[in-house]
Amino acid sequence: MENLIVNSLVENTCNRAIFITGSARSGTTILGKVLHSMKGVEYTFEPPSILSLFNVINDLDETTWKFLFRTILFEELLVNNLAGRSINCNLMDDSSIYKVKSKEEIERRHHQTNTKLDMDKIVVNSTPAFKLPSLVPYLEK
Repeated sequence: MENLIVNSLVENTCNRAIFITGSARSGTTILGKVLHSMKGVEYTFEPPSILSLFNVINDLDETTWKFLFRTILFEELLVNNLAGRSINCNLMDDSSIYKVKSKEEIERRHHQTNTKLDMDKIVVNSTPAFKLPSLVPYLEK
């Protein structure tokens, strides 16, 4: 499993990630929106890939699970959000990016070239955050 290593940028970024969890109707959605409105915080509303990964946390060895978690959190969620590829632009959704980021910020994301080097420079100043309800049983592990 030695080849399951992420670089220091990925590891450092994921180590400062914010997890939001709690029971239904407990305020997790509003907390996510508040966090997402803060400079440098990129929030994802109930990402299915992370939910699936937590569902197999006891079936995978720790090294493999952490590698998959960091890769999904960094590449799939954070980088793709910052690049404008995976943001929710549905104005009617509670989790719409238009409810927390300026139109100018959203337009910038949609009208820029996103090379790996460019994204690495942006990611350095970004904190990933996500919300998943009922995650509490998994947190100790």
